[in-house]
Amino acid sequence: MCCEKAKKKHRKGLWSPDEDQRLRNYVLKHGHGCWSSVPINAGLQRNGKSCRLRWINYLRPGLKRGGFSTVEEDTILALHKLLGNKWSQIAQHLPGRSDNEIKNHWHSYLKKRAAKSMDVEESSFKHTKQSSRENMSWPKVLFAEWLSMDQDLGDPSSHVNHASNLGDDPFLDACNVDGVAFELDCQLPNTRHYNTNMYT
Repeated sequence: MCCEKAKKKHRKGLWSPDEDQRLRNYVLKHGHGCWSSVPINAGLQRNGKSCRLRWINYLRPGLKRGGFSTVEEDTILALHKLLGNKWSQIAQHLPGRSDNEIKNHWHSYLKKRAAKSMDVEESSFKHTKQSSRENMSWPKVLFAEWLSMDQDLGDPSSHVNHASNLGDDPFLDACNVDGVAFELDCQLPNTRHYNTNMYT
């Protein structure tokens, strides 16, 4: 009869201070090497993955504790915008911080901050775009008036009508016909030229 070897059960849940000390002492003395062999050699009833995460996120020397500084948060925001959710690469630019700690801080605090900042940027862009459209509306009025004047040059009776119509426009009321004709002639060099002797 074929007997199957019973799988060794690994301990799960919180790590005890004794387990932390065993893992710390072993890795500091021998290095981690292959993580699957670490729990066996260190006398731990844990799997290799659990030992690796415990070492990287809690036990390794130089690990920072406490809240993130403003500089660290700004670095995370900038790198996340560039790299996305590549936490291990982001952690390389933050000495003493683990990728798991950075990921947790992002989802707990920085994600909302980044979304709010993006909404402000979009709102500012829309406002700037709308202002640009409003500022560019007045050349269209001048061009339309110039085009109408250009088409009616062959009719002498229309010259007086154009001058009177320009005076009715509140925007062009302060400008005389000579000034409008001169400005259009300078700004639209590729359009048809017309005889300006009629205004002299």
